[in-house]
Amino acid sequence: MRKTFFKRLLAFVLLLVALCTVTGLGWPKAAEAKKVKVEVEVDDDEPTPKKKAASANFSVKLKNQAGKKIYVALLYYDGSAKNWRCRGWWGVDPQKEQNLKLNHVGTKPIYYYVECNGKRYLKSGTPNGVNWNVTKDKFSYLQGSNPKLKNPYKAHFIRSKATSLGSSWSLTIN
Repeated sequence: MRKTFFKRLLAFVLLLVALCTVTGLGWPKAAEAKKVKVEVEVDDDEPTPKKKAASANFSVKLKNQAGKKIYVALLYYDGSAKNWRCRGWWGVDPQKEQNLKLNHVGTKPIYYYVECNGKRYLKSGTPNGVNWNVTKDKFSYLQGSNPKLKNPYKAHFIRSKATSLGSSWSLTIN
């Protein structure tokens, strides 16, 4: 068995030498060897796999302690898309809570907007808040995209006071 292996290996090497000779490639000589400089470009903005894993499965709890059903829209930093995402609506019945999972990066703030009976529920014009478009229908879009929202209107999202609570965030509406 060894003899057969070595015969085949020798035949392969001879075939390779013949092929190099015929094509003019030949074997490189020491004088022909050249140094090749290889440069690698590193993008510092590119998250490492650890950072991606940290952004997934961020728990959000929406608690409604008001007497009416509320609808919540959130603005959060989507770790999968590496961009801000505006998304709504989550309906929460009175004295109930809604639990959900987002791909939010916990070191970034979460902004929220709440409606009740089709009208803004919380005050607007808060400091550090931001205005984004929403619609009466469910929606989800990234910053800089051109979403096709039906009858969009501006909503003032309030910046949450809590930014990094590990891997969870809670909003209680009174």
